[in-house]
Amino acid sequence: MTQGVFVLVTEKGLGNYAIAYFEDESSARREAALLWSCWVLFRKEGAALKELTSGGIGFAFTLDGIRNHAALTIKDTARNQDERAALEARAAAASKPEPTLERSALGSRWLGALFLFGIGIKLLLLPAYHSTDFEVHRNWMAITSQLPLSQWYNEATSEWTLDYPPFFAWFERLLAIGAARCDPGMLAISATPYESAETVAYQRSTVIVADVLLLLGSAALAAAQSPAPSRADRQMSVTLAFLNGGLLLVDHVHFQYNGMMIGLLLVSVALVATGHERSGALAFAVLLNLKHLFLFAAPFYFIHLLQGFVLRQRSPSIGALRRLVGLGVIVLATFAASLGPFVAIGQLGQLAARLFPFGRGLTHAYWAPNAWALYNVADRAGAAAVARWLPSSSLTTAIVAAKAAAGSGSTAGLVGEGSFLMLPAVGATHAAGLVLLAQLPLLLKTWRVPRPEAFAAGVACCGLAAFAFGYHVHEKAVLPPLLILSVLTPPAPSAAAALHARALLLLTSAGHYALLPLLFEPAEWSVARLLLLAHLWATAEALRQRFGNQHVGLHGLERAYLWGFVLLEAFTSAAHPLLLAPQLPFLPLLLTSVYCALGVLHATGLTYLLWWEYACGRAGGGPTLSEA
Repeated sequence: MTQGVFVLVTEKGLGNYAIAYFEDESSARREAALLWSCWVLFRKEGAALKELTSGGIGFAFTLDGIRNHAALTIKDTARNQDERAALEARAAAASKPEPTLERSALGSRWLGALFLFGIGIKLLLLPAYHSTDFEVHRNWMAITSQLPLSQWYNEATSEWTLDYPPFFAWFERLLAIGAARCDPGMLAISATPYESAETVAYQRSTVIVADVLLLLGSAALAAAQSPAPSRADRQMSVTLAFLNGGLLLVDHVHFQYNGMMIGLLLVSVALVATGHERSGALAFAVLLNLKHLFLFAAPFYFIHLLQGFVLRQRSPSIGALRRLVGLGVIVLATFAASLGPFVAIGQLGQLAARLFPFGRGLTHAYWAPNAWALYNVADRAGAAAVARWLPSSSLTTAIVAAKAAAGSGSTAGLVGEGSFLMLPAVGATHAAGLVLLAQLPLLLKTWRVPRPEAFAAGVACCGLAAFAFGYHVHEKAVLPPLLILSVLTPPAPSAAAALHARALLLLTSAGHYALLPLLFEPAEWSVARLLLLAHLWATAEALRQRFGNQHVGLHGLERAYLWGFVLLEAFTSAAHPLLLAPQLPFLPLLLTSVYCALGVLHATGLTYLLWWEYACGRAGGGPTLSEA
């Protein structure tokens, strides 16, 4: 713990400043982490002030004003005229632009410009193909606007029944207000899809507007990091997250509202990481009642909040009990507001059946690039090898019988329970157990030392663990941890920065490429690939700048893996349609899943190592909660 006199100067309004003194650096940093407004932390060294770091959200000139104010008004640092002159010289030097040392927060003008730029890109995608998810959300607007609450989770006229938590149902009800003015026909409950130019324009525009939450969440998490990244690094990380190429394809072509909900996750993570635990818990509880698939982070939230906020690594006390009760009231009240009406009408069981349909099988129709894709391939390859080399064995007879009973099994391209030919079947309980087992190192380490600066990386690891071993995982589920990694900017050069760069490049490449089968229309072929290539180039360029114009230190096999995507694309887009399409129609999907799974799983391991650097205090972060 560094001792001395530390001065925290904050702007509380235009030209209005507050000054606080601390005897140790960890306490000063802890207090600074709670602030959203611009602040600068100094250390008094005799008669001089040495700037240590800065942060908060505001304009660039705000920090210059804080520096000038600190230099000219802290009287006890200038006991004679010479000292006063030295401080004035320091204030003049601090007011000069120093791009390499600038720690300015992001300004609202810059964020507004980025949002408008994003609108321009997204409007260009408005005429693009959209998936059946477009009809799903149209039908949900119709259900929530035309039927009473008691029928929302029972209505089954369309196959696209409502299967999101109640807060998202109310969100659809809100959207229906504008839909009725735009085209009342889109609110008709029908078994057949409904589409009009007005419907497309309206539903696309709602996704664009909802993305403001993604922008705010990205900016909040960028501002929450300790030590504070440079302004240029923050701007680039927020841009990479807000204009993520994969998210643009999934939300603004394929059609969904992932950006809005990932934005709320980023807001929650930022609040917890900066000491606003109650607000962070509230945001996460709301998120769970918008989309329950974010449950992957619930154990990690629970351990961090219990040990880091409620107990604060001390023995239980009256204060801990108050914090526990306060936190519990916030979470329980949120769930009561969401689920209470359905409990009152006796439909909680029906709601649960819609939210957790375990009969859909271990893998989706198109395998997500995770451990189960490799498991499926191992099962098929093992069965084929046994049938070839041991044709008369009893095992081959059993395999043939299992194959006949399963049909095409997990390669049929259908949603439902699949059968394995050789390997043991994996159920929802097994998958959940593996996810928790993968998260166990994070939970144990966080219980011992809950570091706020490690929280974001920990949530990313939890997301990747759920993606790797979860039950019936969609390929889109890679986006939440990917966007968290996009915003994280560990100080370079460092081991954490090197791990982050490797994980981000590999996860961006493999995670994004695995999304391409969602866009199978010829019109979107070139747009999708150019968009993902542009995003990968921007990511690599941002990392290169962060490392002082040096190339990111990917290992030889990692570089070879990235070049392998060129060969994979050549085969799936050119060679296969010409040579093997009639005989093996699902081969491109299988190869894409398996090859991308290798990259995603390797990036998952790197992300765990990155989190470990943060959790051990080796990523340049602030003090632990116990030290503070």
